[in-house]
Amino acid sequence: MTKLLVITHGKMAMGIKDSVDLIIGNSDNIITESLVAGQDFEEFKSSIESKIRRGGKEEPVLVMVDLFSASPYNASLYLSQKLREEGYKIEVITGVNLPMVLEASLMSDSMELEELKDLAVENGREGVIDAIALLDSSLEDEEEDY
Repeated sequence: MTKLLVITHGKMAMGIKDSVDLIIGNSDNIITESLVAGQDFEEFKSSIESKIRRGGKEEPVLVMVDLFSASPYNASLYLSQKLREEGYKIEVITGVNLPMVLEASLMSDSMELEELKDLAVENGREGVIDAIALLDSSLEDEEEDY
């Protein structure tokens, strides 16, 4: 089973995990890390590293962070390079959202890490929809049918 590590600014990661738990039940495969105001970057990075190492080299980890090029991303990317050299299986993606984490959680025990990463990215993108444009398009289609 692939472990999902959701890392965000503030408590967003815990909120995503809470939402997944509400929708599908207990998501033991999801762990979270939050960057809080005033937190030392090295302490933050160390906490992430210990969560990745906890499962050992045999447990793949899909790290999902909120913003490209921000502190959670930078810490994750640095650690992924370091730990991959040691034999850990890690992938990092940005732009974390609920559809992405939900689908990855459901499929984490039946897909390889690389496939799971691709699925999460796809579901993250597909989860962003212009609802009004979709509604307008649907209404136009209905009008054409008459």
